[in-house]
Amino acid sequence: MTLIAVLIALALDRYVSMLAKFRCYHWLGCYFHLAHKYLAKAKITNRLTTIILAVIPLVVVVVLLQCLFACFWYGIVGMIFNILILFYCLGSTTLFDPNAKPAKVAQAATGGQGAKQSQAAAGGQGAKQGQADTGLKTADAVLWAANVRFFAIIFWFVIFGAVGALVYRLVLLLQDDGESAAAKKHLKLVQDYADWIPVRLLGLGFALVGNFAKCFTAWVKGVLSWPSNNEAFLKACGAGAMDVGGNGNKVEDAAYMVDRTLIVFLVVLALMTLAAWIS
Repeated sequence: MTLIAVLIALALDRYVSMLAKFRCYHWLGCYFHLAHKYLAKAKITNRLTTIILAVIPLVVVVVLLQCLFACFWYGIVGMIFNILILFYCLGSTTLFDPNAKPAKVAQAATGGQGAKQSQAAAGGQGAKQGQADTGLKTADAVLWAANVRFFAIIFWFVIFGAVGALVYRLVLLLQDDGESAAAKKHLKLVQDYADWIPVRLLGLGFALVGNFAKCFTAWVKGVLSWPSNNEAFLKACGAGAMDVGGNGNKVEDAAYMVDRTLIVFLVVLALMTLAAWIS
């Protein structure tokens, strides 16, 4: 069921673009604002504490619905619920769209900053070097965006179901939701630990679809590094993996490599599912 849910959610995310408009997170800001307001009346003012207390009801509701729907129609209703939650938590499909232009991929990965940097580097002396540096930075952004928007969410979905995907997405969203510096620091720490395993697996996937020797060397060198080093570790693995062939466009190379890695992980998930059925 997990494999089917992941495949359907990814297919909807990639090929049915009209559904993306339903992926709206504005309600979250209103919800947490109300939660902070009412908890303040109970003299609970610590932002981290209020975040935890506000997240608990959401997690409980999802768990109860997941258990309830699993009892209907041989679990089909539960699977549909899981698909909807996973789809809602996934990120931009532009990173994996083979027809997307590099500029569009860069904009999706960097939130528009990649496009601005490219324009800034286009004029004046050293334009080519500036464009090359910008392309490399944007390629790194694509690799990291692939983790936080897809791979980490899918990983925690496979481990804990809809709750895992939802909690990870909430941790990301709350960091951009005007929380205090102290709260953001704790949320970033949670994300770092949540990313530790997915980033190592993703780096290993890069080695399988790219330059294995250089990528695996970087992987072995940093595999036991601290969670705070996740992004640098992934970028090092990506740089090693992309050091082979390619069309000269680092952004396209990064997007294609991520796409191939996603296929590898789906195949591995399929084999694990098959092995579980056989046993």
